[in-house]
Amino acid sequence: MATSTNPYRLARTVVPSAYRIFLTPDLEAFTFAGRVEIDVDINESVNELTLHAIELELGAATVSADGTSYRSLEHRFDETYETVTFVFDRELPAGPAVVEIAFDGILNDQLHGFYRSTFTDTEGVAHTIATTQ
Repeated sequence: MATSTNPYRLARTVVPSAYRIFLTPDLEAFTFAGRVEIDVDINESVNELTLHAIELELGAATVSADGTSYRSLEHRFDETYETVTFVFDRELPAGPAVVEIAFDGILNDQLHGFYRSTFTDTEGVAHTIATTQ
């Protein structure tokens, strides 16, 4: 399996195939809570899982594979490459799996991720919205 030399690309040991994202924005506090479920194929047994993440407070990752649940012990961020690595106390088995992570974030106005914006309705009233690109 070819690996990329681009440090911004994730390793191909764990490959996502589908994402289910659940978001609950608070437009008054400019925050949101969420949860993601990611269908992945683990191509070789690993005890670490790296994903892209920026400006999020993350809970532990739970990986469900082959009838067993694995919960991460810790996670560490790499701000340069905008990733987070979840560390498990045992190997995740090769094969299909589902990764689940709860998170919280800020609805900032920086136009990346899930962010806040405004629009003015036909009566001239400004409204705050949460949006993504």
